[in-house]
Amino acid sequence: MKLASLLVASVALTATSGLSAADLPAPKIAVVDVQQILDKSTATEGVKKEIEKRRAEIQKEMTGYENELRKKDEELAKQQKTLSEKDFAQKRKDFETRVGEVQMKLEVLKVQLEQAFDAARQDVYQAFLKSSDKVKAEVGANMVLYKEQVILADNGFDITSQVLSTLNKDLPSVKVKFMTTAEIEKQLKQQ
Repeated sequence: MKLASLLVASVALTATSGLSAADLPAPKIAVVDVQQILDKSTATEGVKKEIEKRRAEIQKEMTGYENELRKKDEELAKQQKTLSEKDFAQKRKDFETRVGEVQMKLEVLKVQLEQAFDAARQDVYQAFLKSSDKVKAEVGANMVLYKEQVILADNGFDITSQVLSTLNKDLPSVKVKFMTTAEIEKQLKQQ
């Protein structure tokens, strides 16, 4: 029922607006492979390198935490025989608290990496849209479609290489911004 009402309203609006198919410009279509561009742009390559560098730093930090926790667990196992039940329970509780802190730290670092990558990728995507618009105008197209939406098209429609070239000139790099630990912890608490 709602669909029928919507159709009637859109037909009525079109009829009263005075637009007809003859009034619309002839389509001049271009096709762009957005995934290829986002994967191969120099800005994205730089983002990936920076993220990987940070990931390696995090992995080194996590290895330190793992070693710390392993040693504490071994010490705790040895102390179980010599400590009173109450003292052992307290040490066990302290150990579990530390494990929780390390797990939280790992979660924060994971979210930090993901958000930094997503924000940088969004910057590249916005620049991609501007570059696509520039190339669209240069080649005289009035419509650009994602290649993923097109089943078949001649290669002459594809402006991917021109858009990639323009994007690389307009945005050779993107600054990857990592949120602070406090900002991430605040976000995680709000979820």
